[in-house]
Amino acid sequence: AEGKAYGEQLVKEYAGVSEAANAAETQLNQIRMGRAFADQDAAGNPLPSVMQQKAGNVAAAFGMNVDSPSVKDILGNITDGQSFNGVMQNLVLTKMQAQKGPQTENDAKRIEGTVASLGNTPEARQFLMRSAEALASEDVMKRDFMDQHRQRKGSFEGASMEWRKFRASTPFMGVSPQTRKPVFFQEFAQANRGQPMEKILSAWRT
Repeated sequence: AEGKAYGEQLVKEYAGVSEAANAAETQLNQIRMGRAFADQDAAGNPLPSVMQQKAGNVAAAFGMNVDSPSVKDILGNITDGQSFNGVMQNLVLTKMQAQKGPQTENDAKRIEGTVASLGNTPEARQFLMRSAEALASEDVMKRDFMDQHRQRKGSFEGASMEWRKFRASTPFMGVSPQTRKPVFFQEFAQANRGQPMEKILSAWRT
């Protein structure tokens, strides 16, 4: 009876990990869309400030062409600003849907506080987007880690302990020796994806 209950608990734990990974995959798509808008458009025009965006929204409501060169000179790229805001609102909704239990207005505000906005500086906006991508990638990586463990061992038993060991020996974030700025493991692994994983892990850990 104990063995059966333990097995059910292992499957239940994996189900939670898998559910989080599925939600994270949706978030990753939205984050990457947001990063495409995060600093500037394809022509190199910067996103508008909060005040410019509000003025541009009013202008659009009155039928002005906010994509015309004269308006862009004053207000910045309002269309991309609106697109960025829309993507970020979708990300907030996805994050809320991934939460357990009933959602409140305070929950929405708390989540919005962790999501990049036009009120952030470009540097802060990029860091928030990068950190959100790294956190979502972590959920996907944990699911994949447990899948691989079960393929090797034939069971989820011991997968959580092995994951904790992996995480303890593989920092989530480090500091670049060149730039002295934060770098996430997910970014490092992606930048070196042509190399064997063991080589990537060894380089990151040292």
